[in-house]
Amino acid sequence: MASVKIKYVGNKPVTFDSITRSGTVWNGKGDVKEVPEATAKALLKYPDQWALENPSDIPLISQAEVIKVTDEDGDQVVVDSDALKKPLEKMSKTELKAFAKRRYSRELDARKSSKNLIDEIEELENDVSVERKPV
Repeated sequence: MASVKIKYVGNKPVTFDSITRSGTVWNGKGDVKEVPEATAKALLKYPDQWALENPSDIPLISQAEVIKVTDEDGDQVVVDSDALKKPLEKMSKTELKAFAKRRYSRELDARKSSKNLIDEIEELENDVSVERKPV
């Protein structure tokens, strides 16, 4: 996954990424930091706070992200991140596995039932020690 330079354009003397909670800190207006493309996509939804430093990075943040996971048969499958925007109950087992990998950096066992996978994801959601990433 590529990095993207994001400039803080707000008015605070110091600010941090409160959107994705990546831990990135900007030291005032005009400060530029490199963040993963998924973080950049989330931050750029707030143009009064963050801006893209290099216009040449627009294609990076415009393309849909893909997540590679292993399905229940042991085959590698690519899941488009747009498929992860629907409710958990409407996702396939492969999509549930990709959701957990993308959001929590956790590998789930696709041999389990969909209900068990959803239960595991809900446990991760309730675990405050797990780092959450935007989906």
